[in-house]
Amino acid sequence: MNIAYLFHGHARTWELCYENFFKNVYSVIPGDIFIHTWDRINAFSGSHWNAWQENLKDTDISNNVINLKGILETYKPTNILIEKDKGINSFKEKLPYVSNSHLGAKNMLSSCLTVFNMAKQYKKYDKFFSTRMDINYLTKFEKNELLSEELLIGKTNYDEKYPYIFDIWSVGSEKQFETKTNYINHIDNYWYNYGIDLHSHVYEAALKKYYDDTGIIVKRSNIEYCAPRITGEITYW
Repeated sequence: MNIAYLFHGHARTWELCYENFFKNVYSVIPGDIFIHTWDRINAFSGSHWNAWQENLKDTDISNNVINLKGILETYKPTNILIEKDKGINSFKEKLPYVSNSHLGAKNMLSSCLTVFNMAKQYKKYDKFFSTRMDINYLTKFEKNELLSEELLIGKTNYDEKYPYIFDIWSVGSEKQFETKTNYINHIDNYWYNYGIDLHSHVYEAALKKYYDDTGIIVKRSNIEYCAPRITGEITYW
């Protein structure tokens, strides 16, 4: 099975995660690695994990440049694209009423789409594995999960309580990823223009509605994982 690993987003805590990626995921099914990231290790605007802070521009963390040499030597990507972190300025003009921290989701989706197109243009793949460099895969990936016809996503602590889609990582076909990555062109209607407070109508609920409307059916993986934060905290799912 040909598989493309799609790393997207900021290269925050990859030094804490890469060993388990190769040990618990890549060793099970090797593939081609594609990376799209920014020149800084963190966004200038906040997100839910750092309490939706509106401006991180003056912090040491957000001004640190990425360790490109280390990333290249560690992941040995088939292709990599590093762009200057433009922040949310390109989206702010059309969505001036949306907070900077919430607009950051568009940068994430832009990175997802970019790296998917990089892989798709390289060659034909059976499966695409979308992930981030700051995800620590704690248990072995089960190879038979790749046979799933559904879009495979990570399980969370909220699955029974909330009808959400936590798409922090996922595995699927090219057709599923065409729809998944096209969410960047629909997030305005599903989330930003929903008409209620974005803290109440969370991103994951809006994504669930988009998946339902476009016919994406998900299946939750058995793998355990977490995200070491640049603040030193760890988010477990």
